[in-house]
Amino acid sequence: MAHPGRPAFEPQRSATTSNPPPTTKEGGAPDMAVPLRYPRSDWWNWQLDAECADVDPGLFFPPDSEGHGDRLRRERLAKSVCVQCPVRVHCHEHALAAGESHGIWGGTSETERRRMTRDLTP
Repeated sequence: MAHPGRPAFEPQRSATTSNPPPTTKEGGAPDMAVPLRYPRSDWWNWQLDAECADVDPGLFFPPDSEGHGDRLRRERLAKSVCVQCPVRVHCHEHALAAGESHGIWGGTSETERRRMTRDLTP
């Protein structure tokens, strides 16, 4: 579901500017360590369909002075947006592949993602 009034970004390409061939990690997620010369819209266009696209980002990213109780309440509200999101799984996979260390992504907090990553590491 595309958001009205938001055109998909397609970078202008010239004969002298090109990206290296995309590489992927296991599971098909893009390897975020690949240097880019221009944005790869196919790697982030899914965000245009996210339920959070029209929500204040402050709901998903904590202010520095946030207390524990306020943080839990804010995270619960942010996750309630993620529950109904059509790209939740993609968002979660992106957060893990990119090592997102802040905020709510795909219905998970940074603490939950760190735990998942730690539990998957042999």
